[in-house]
Amino acid sequence: MKTVAFALLAVLLTGCSAQVQYKAGGTPAQRNADSASCNRSATAAYPVNIVTRRTPRYYRPGYRHCHNGKCRSTGGYWEGGDVYSVDVNKSSRARAYSACMSSTGYQSVELPFCTGETRQKVASSTQSRYPQLTQGSCIVKMQDGTVKVYSP
Repeated sequence: MKTVAFALLAVLLTGCSAQVQYKAGGTPAQRNADSASCNRSATAAYPVNIVTRRTPRYYRPGYRHCHNGKCRSTGGYWEGGDVYSVDVNKSSRARAYSACMSSTGYQSVELPFCTGETRQKVASSTQSRYPQLTQGSCIVKMQDGTVKVYSP
């Protein structure tokens, strides 16, 4: 029961926060430039490599069922073998991006999204530099891709 409650809580909290690369004192414009640079270098080192794969195939044997002297048989059949595509470099590219951002002074932090009046206030404000993080810090993701951070 505790496992189910924990899993439900994890699912509910997933949409309430986001992982961001953060550097106190940095500017949103500098973060975007650093992010783009790190994204380019990570993509150059680990380019998109889509590979087509298949799920395993297995044979389901037929069976014979007899009742009151009457028998019924079914034939066997194959299952699986479905085709899917995967980018085999995706996780390596993500690690390279994180390492690049870390080397330029950013740290990966998980922050909740701002809500209510705080969200409205942060979204309409101009933010020249990112503040120091506190216990009540939250973020607002803007439509242009930038991130604004609020620290009470």
